[in-house]
Amino acid sequence: MKDFLLKKILLPLLAGIAKRVVAKNKPIIVGVTGSIGKSSTKEAIYTVLKSKFRVRRSLGNLNNEIGLPLSIISDIEPKKKPLKWLKICWQALRGCFLADKNYPEILVLEMAVDRPKDMDYLISIVSPRIAVLTGIGISHLEFFKKPKNILKEKIKIAKNLDKNGLLIVNHDDPLLRPLKKNFSKPIVSYGFRKGADVLAKDLKIGYNEELGEGVSLAKGSTFQINYQTVFMPVKLPYIISKAQIYSALAGIVVGLHLGMNLVETTEALRGFKSLPGRMRLIKGKNGNLIIDDTYNAAPASVRSALEVIALIKSRKKVIILGDMLELGDISQYEHGSLAGNLASVADKVILVGQRTLETHKKLIALGFPKDRIVHFKISTDAVAKVESLVGKGAVVLIKGSQGLRMEKISEVLVSDKSLKELPRQDKSWKKKPVKEV
Repeated sequence: MKDFLLKKILLPLLAGIAKRVVAKNKPIIVGVTGSIGKSSTKEAIYTVLKSKFRVRRSLGNLNNEIGLPLSIISDIEPKKKPLKWLKICWQALRGCFLADKNYPEILVLEMAVDRPKDMDYLISIVSPRIAVLTGIGISHLEFFKKPKNILKEKIKIAKNLDKNGLLIVNHDDPLLRPLKKNFSKPIVSYGFRKGADVLAKDLKIGYNEELGEGVSLAKGSTFQINYQTVFMPVKLPYIISKAQIYSALAGIVVGLHLGMNLVETTEALRGFKSLPGRMRLIKGKNGNLIIDDTYNAAPASVRSALEVIALIKSRKKVIILGDMLELGDISQYEHGSLAGNLASVADKVILVGQRTLETHKKLIALGFPKDRIVHFKISTDAVAKVESLVGKGAVVLIKGSQGLRMEKISEVLVSDKSLKELPRQDKSWKKKPVKEV
């Protein structure tokens, strides 16, 4: 009965209302999809555009068949609060019949795809004028079987682009790069690899504070951008992750397409901050620097995070890694292949979950010292021991898929006042038990 009400009544109702709201107000739609970095890219685009336009972006995780229409209908994130739902219902009713003079000029909508035909449904609700493809990883591979099938589904976001539309892609992604030659509609690329239309290079991480115990607090990054004949230095005071710099580049491209200049876009990005759980820099206890990347994990995002750790100055680096989920038949291979990346940067490795047993085995095969590898079944098993295992004066990266609940480990290593910087801190998440997955 519940499934019937959802599929036959609620979803069609939300979709219908959202279509009417778009038809009444005619906002420019920027759709963001990809296997990694969707939320950060959405935030970067929003950060750029809000400096010049009236703009709304998807709030929280409102990016699926329910969340997408809700983001169109209202700027309220409902969660489980009846009063907020009442306000959304009122906005929905009003939006069906009246245009709103204060409605956003631009909607930046995250469009998530977990299974085949998901994108078909989302673009039946709203068709973006600007489509952003952040990258094609191997998350959700158990449902798609091959990365090319993921690309085939996600590229549908650009299906209805017109002559004023634009597809924006990450040039560094080998699956997306060929689109520049093979795609029939307007396309602009960004990245660090030669050939990108908006090219970044010379990435450097800055430091502004000594935490003691041999650890420097990484603070922001700088790089140079090359667009057409213009070279410009860019400073992102709150960002150190290369993955988030990709997000910033996407934001620049969107801004340029909508009439902003390069100076305006890069100045706006000085306010760009990482979301909780996405390479968030937090001062830890005992002079440690915690890099909380616990929102989710996939092979590409793990390797990207480890690249950042390699750039950071510290005499001790601890990597705490949980399982990567939804990898299907290649799960064992991908967990094993990370061993080489870990061994090249880590002084100590703490692993969580059954899938990282393969990582453990491969680390030992590579000659990584056995006494510097610790393994736990679930994240809460690590809570009592992790402080002593990490010790003092370390840079600590914590990462894993959402189902591993790796934020439970971060909670122990940061101060109470920093808990708000971690993901999944609301009451509903706190109540959920941590189970083996």
